[in-house]
Amino acid sequence: MNVMKFGGAVLRSREGFSQMVDILRNQSSVPLLVIISAFSTSTRDLERAARAAENGDQDLAFSICDGIIREHHRFADELLAIKTTKDALNFFLDECETRLHQLLRGISITHELTPRTLDIILSFGEMLALHTVRHFLEESGFDLTFVDSSNIIVTNAVHGAATPDSSLTALNVERVLRPAFGRSSIVLTQGFVAKSSTGEITTMGKESSNLTATLLGELLNADEIIIWSDVEGIYTADPKLIPNAQPIPQMNYQQARRAAASGLKLIYSTMIEPSERANIPLVFRSAFAPAGNFTRIAANTDSWLPLFAIREVSPTVSEISVLNGSGWLVLDALRQYDVGRWKDLPFSISINPEECRFSLPTGTRTEEIVKFLHEVVVAQRHEI
Repeated sequence: MNVMKFGGAVLRSREGFSQMVDILRNQSSVPLLVIISAFSTSTRDLERAARAAENGDQDLAFSICDGIIREHHRFADELLAIKTTKDALNFFLDECETRLHQLLRGISITHELTPRTLDIILSFGEMLALHTVRHFLEESGFDLTFVDSSNIIVTNAVHGAATPDSSLTALNVERVLRPAFGRSSIVLTQGFVAKSSTGEITTMGKESSNLTATLLGELLNADEIIIWSDVEGIYTADPKLIPNAQPIPQMNYQQARRAAASGLKLIYSTMIEPSERANIPLVFRSAFAPAGNFTRIAANTDSWLPLFAIREVSPTVSEISVLNGSGWLVLDALRQYDVGRWKDLPFSISINPEECRFSLPTGTRTEEIVKFLHEVVVAQRHEI
């Protein structure tokens, strides 16, 4: 069994949906759990609508909400050819719009937005995406079973950042999820959304669709967990910033945790632990280049390539991290090369054999420093 997660970076156009179909067809001999996350900016827009309602601006809240629904209607019109399928999806979308209006109207009247109500509103992003994908895949000829993740994953009641209860979730996996594979070889569910032990909708925090994938992968004892996005795995630096950044074919769980803590956007710390506990490889691939580069995170592997990451520590301070045993190489680079042009920068530096971290004012030639160090350190690593 494999677990695959498809997110908004893939499912933003007809091409992305077509790539998903090709990927799933190539995996037809293996049972698949497919995790779907919200499209585009849906989650962020749903929160904007909720905040507008909290401020008493019902018209703006409705406008934002209606824009989200229109986008999903557009997907229905572009992707679906069979009238009955399209009508069924459009009817579901209209029902969701009505329910969201009811919630937003109540918030705008009371000027009160509780974490519990916000979770309910945010959960619609995944639900809208999930049913759009479900109808598309069924029309594309797939025999699949749909299971709502809120009937599987049990969490505590910390709305907005709920923590899964593995033991209670394991019971639901055996009771609800595993039997679904007896009905079809592809089971579809959504990420991000769960329920507390008292039955209230919860969400598990930013990018927790990946956590959904690794948690359920662990409990299903999957062979592999694949995160499909629009980039070919993890690179030595952001390819948009460093055009000659090199792909990192593999890394271990410890390196992945360091990368997540340093701000690498593909990896979030919460998603690593379930994969590591069960010793299941976690693979990052591009849906638009399935045969291209990828990164495999697993035990007993290592990366000799440096990894550069930038994160915002505060509104005024950024941190540049250079990982994977490159600390002394960075120090050597600073000694040998033209560091004089940075001597006026108010930055601090921390170096050990495994990593180097710079803290400096946000926007202060950060990209220039990363480009310089990347060129020097990658060259030196190749010389070793």
